[in-house]
Amino acid sequence: MEEKECSAFDIYRDVIQKNSWKQYFEAAIYTDERWNRELPAMCNAALLETNVIKATDFFDCVFQHCKKYPPTPATAATLKFTQNRLDKLKENGGWLPITETEQAEDPLSVSFPTEAFPGGIEKYLKSVVAYSQVDTAMTFSAALATFALCMQGKYMVSYPSGNGWKEHLCLYLVIVAEPGETKSGTFGAVNRPIRAWQDEKRADYEKSRNLYLQEKQAKEEKQANLRKAIASLKTDPQEKQQYHEELKAITDELTELQAPISPDFIVADTTMEALADLMKKTGGSAGVFGSEGDFFKIITGLYNHGVCSNLQLILNAYDGDSYMMRRVTRDTYLQRPLLSFCLMLQPNLYQETFANAELRGRGLLARFLTCTPRSMAGKRDKRSTAKLDAVNYVAYEKAMAHFLNLQQDPEKEPPVLTWEQDAKERILDYMQIIENSMGKGQPMEDCKDYANKASAVAMRIAGILHLLQTYSLEQIPPISKETVEKAIKVHRFFFAEKLKELQEIETREAKLEEKLLKRIIEKTIKKNAAYIPERVLYASLRNTKEFQRKEIFNDFLAGLAEKNWIQIEEDVHKKRIIYISPYANKPE
Repeated sequence: MEEKECSAFDIYRDVIQKNSWKQYFEAAIYTDERWNRELPAMCNAALLETNVIKATDFFDCVFQHCKKYPPTPATAATLKFTQNRLDKLKENGGWLPITETEQAEDPLSVSFPTEAFPGGIEKYLKSVVAYSQVDTAMTFSAALATFALCMQGKYMVSYPSGNGWKEHLCLYLVIVAEPGETKSGTFGAVNRPIRAWQDEKRADYEKSRNLYLQEKQAKEEKQANLRKAIASLKTDPQEKQQYHEELKAITDELTELQAPISPDFIVADTTMEALADLMKKTGGSAGVFGSEGDFFKIITGLYNHGVCSNLQLILNAYDGDSYMMRRVTRDTYLQRPLLSFCLMLQPNLYQETFANAELRGRGLLARFLTCTPRSMAGKRDKRSTAKLDAVNYVAYEKAMAHFLNLQQDPEKEPPVLTWEQDAKERILDYMQIIENSMGKGQPMEDCKDYANKASAVAMRIAGILHLLQTYSLEQIPPISKETVEKAIKVHRFFFAEKLKELQEIETREAKLEEKLLKRIIEKTIKKNAAYIPERVLYASLRNTKEFQRKEIFNDFLAGLAEKNWIQIEEDVHKKRIIYISPYANKPE
């Protein structure tokens, strides 16, 4: 039966193509049984004709022959369904030719501009590259984020047009690398001065903290005793007034009592609650630095049945916006929270995280610079005798310690970096290029959330590089054009990394789209059919990793429809029907 139907289908497609159906019908010998058996083949052949006029003329002829060979109720329904579809196709001008998917360009390859860092710092970081045998971009990107962490809250940078807007120096950075890429070793060498500084400060901090807690406890006890005394007084207004004044004084003293700032301001994995508590101890500043990316697993809900964490602290801390966390036992208020991130993620976790619609919709992912260093697996020299540069480490440590030792006053706005006139013009020109990249047909058209924040990031990078060049001066001068040029090179590196990522996403999506199209063709044209119910198609794919989520399945269907591979319509029961384009498989 199947062979016969296939043969009939091929015949009817052939006669439609050749405009020879009248002659064929006149010569063919039908019975009622054969006619009804072959009617589905006629209908599908008509719907798989690229020329809707030819298809309609053929179908008119089929209707004429139905007078001689009356259709069964089932085939009558098929005829009506096909007629409605042809009428709609004719009304809409028929099938549009398929829009070919553009070939993705070769991924951009831009090297990290190491010369953007001052000489001694650059030399030390290059020794880390040689010692750890990692890609240059991994080490220098991690160092940039580390300096941002040390500088945040200590300085801000003004918007170059003079509109009054200011940016903090925080950076959110993700480095994407496979296991075995010496991520931990690189982190250790880059963050070594911070660990040394923390070790030096920890003993003094513990001593100050104990004194603070003792003083706080004594004042709280005095406060409690005064409240009891006031409550017990009933007749002496003068004495009661005196106690009230003492209570106010001790309450004011408690309010003004400042806890010492903890030197332990870096975490690798933590909850939002624990992070808020840490930032309370550090004066509002902290860093989330880790070589395994566990923090992203926490905030994306991989440890909590897919429920994302409360992201507000991370969102606010990018710009230093005040934050309040309310709990049953107590509230945590941060006046000017500031965070920097440097997280190393494996590619699969990165793809899963950055495909999270909620994280993107909240604007979190747009805040992150991304870097995918070249893999060095198979290229490392096991006989290497490279060592860390002890001489230039001194310059590296000195710069980092300077910013770590700067006192941060949470009550006051940090000093603001300004620009030389030619530096203003250069950075504004670059910011305009970024803005233009979001236009129609431009590289960032589909990534506006990232590009919208890119100009501010370029400013932050300029501020960081400027401070590395000038921190030893008594008076910090305005940012120079030379520094702006270096900042632009660094930012272009990250911009190119994002473009490369977008190209890779396009490639992955093209492969998935091809897979879905192949399945539709298998379920239609290869079975001599012009359409398939959507529920049947989805049922055949729901056990696949790529399409088990209905929203992803629908997104890719919409993409195929946009390129004219398919058309999606509803039948009388409001069930979606997928029609395959006749251009998808033209008869030879």
